Amino acid sequence: MREGLVKFNSKAIFLLLLCGSFLGSSLLLPGSRSRAEILVDISTQFIDVPAGSSPEPVKLAATLFQPRFFPSAPAVIYIHGWGGHRLTGTDNLAYYVAAAGYTVLSYTARGFGHGESGGRATLAGPDELSDLSHIIDWLLNDPDHVIGPHVTKIGIIGGSYGGGHGFQFSSDPRVSAVIPLVGWTDLEQSLFPNGAVNYRLGIGEFYSGLNRDVGSPPFFNYTPLEFQILDAAAEGRLPSSSVRQVLHTRSIAQQDQSGREILDQSRQPRAPIFIIQSWDDYLFPSTQVLDVYSQITAPKQIYLGRQGHPPEGHTFEGEDLYIATQVLRWFDRYLRGVGAKDSRAVTSAPAPFSVVPYAAKQYPSSDIVPEAFFLKPGGALARKKKGPDEPGTAGGIFRPERVRGSNLGSEIPSQSDMLSAHADRIGVLPQKLAYTLPPWETQTEMIGSSEFTLNINSSTSTDIDLIVRTYDVAPDGVETEVTIGVTRVTGLTPNEIRAVTFRDYGDDWVFGAGHSLRIKISNIDFPSFRPPGANDNVPSEVTIHTGTSFRSKIVVPIRQM
Repeated sequence: MREGLVKFNSKAIFLLLLCGSFLGSSLLLPGSRSRAEILVDISTQFIDVPAGSSPEPVKLAATLFQPRFFPSAPAVIYIHGWGGHRLTGTDNLAYYVAAAGYTVLSYTARGFGHGESGGRATLAGPDELSDLSHIIDWLLNDPDHVIGPHVTKIGIIGGSYGGGHGFQFSSDPRVSAVIPLVGWTDLEQSLFPNGAVNYRLGIGEFYSGLNRDVGSPPFFNYTPLEFQILDAAAEGRLPSSSVRQVLHTRSIAQQDQSGREILDQSRQPRAPIFIIQSWDDYLFPSTQVLDVYSQITAPKQIYLGRQGHPPEGHTFEGEDLYIATQVLRWFDRYLRGVGAKDSRAVTSAPAPFSVVPYAAKQYPSSDIVPEAFFLKPGGALARKKKGPDEPGTAGGIFRPERVRGSNLGSEIPSQSDMLSAHADRIGVLPQKLAYTLPPWETQTEMIGSSEFTLNINSSTSTDIDLIVRTYDVAPDGVETEVTIGVTRVTGLTPNEIRAVTFRDYGDDWVFGAGHSLRIKISNIDFPSFRPPGANDNVPSEVTIHTGTSFRSKIVVPIRQM
């Protein structure tokens, strides 16, 4: 939900303007940035909104970017990431979109921007949605008589936290186009995937947005909600059912018993929606968004790229420019009625990057076929189902050290304390189990999420996490992480062997000829995930059963070339 997304494609849009793509070369020529600066009026506005749950009045600080020489223009609302603030000045996304002939309003969400808007952040809850609704009314009705061009239509674009707003507001009939940038569709699954605790990224968001100079103790610019989530994560557990229900209300989808995301029909997008998501994002993974995308009935398009939350790492030159082009194409098409619909609505950037991205009319596409590989004794993956029954065991002892909850704000531990834990070995027992496929004979592209079925038991723990990391192994043995999957298994009995099925976050990954696919399975993977609190300071083991009787496997989506 980070702020860092606010400027990622602004310079690219400026390049488009310099080339005259939208306003004509007579207005903007290469090297003539000064000419772009005369096209936009910039002013600061303070917009009254209902206080909601805030104990003090709320006036949203906003920057209004208005194109000159336009009697009427569509309006675009830009919503920043978690802990961020409104865009100001001339070197940003909002300015260059305005220079392309749009009125753009960028506002500071309540609780952020060093308190310039007032209020407290409630994780895109009813207060924030009410704020966004009032912003739309303010643009359409111009009660302060400050808008020059008459507003014809409304579009929304937002990154991360702003993307979560965008998804939630895509069903509003006043909105004509929405572009969520790496936002969430299911907030509970983002923070607590399959019942596990997405610890490092969740903790990072908590501290990046907390501002102790705003508001008053114990919650400052937050509400009890953020501290309830923090305390659950610190203790290695799910939050209460009431908190999970609050997270559901901030989502447009929920996971069913099979692990698939089901779109809430009352939140079905009405506005044409262009989703920009990242394969390299372990906070708001592409898996949940792809599930939802297939159920959307409004005009839709999706780009699965490489820019988002951590771990990132596979960006390619030119991606900013591509995204900028597509953003303006989408707004031109649905806010101005200019341009044709793209015949292939799904575009994906493979890694390592190929000059030609994957494109299809829909996802899943018929050219992507699942292929099963079975775990074998000795650490092999093979297509053959049968084999000897031989279990493998891994584990460790999780030492929480100074990791602790806040006691609902009574104490706020330092971020370094919250990352102080480590795992000790249990004798000679490995901490991970690795399984490797023989090298691919030809270049092979994997697109989407892999599904795991692991037959497991534990002689030590009732509740355990299962974490699977997937790697590309080069001929020289160098490993490159591709993606990750996690689930929490609860209620195990000592003699029970349970088949557990779950998916990873997926990727569009090209394995070169001679490269291998490898998976590593563990039950402790801190700080990425916080193990169950009941296992603190005691041995915790997981056993994976393989062979004819226990067909543990990974099913990989392979593109038929």
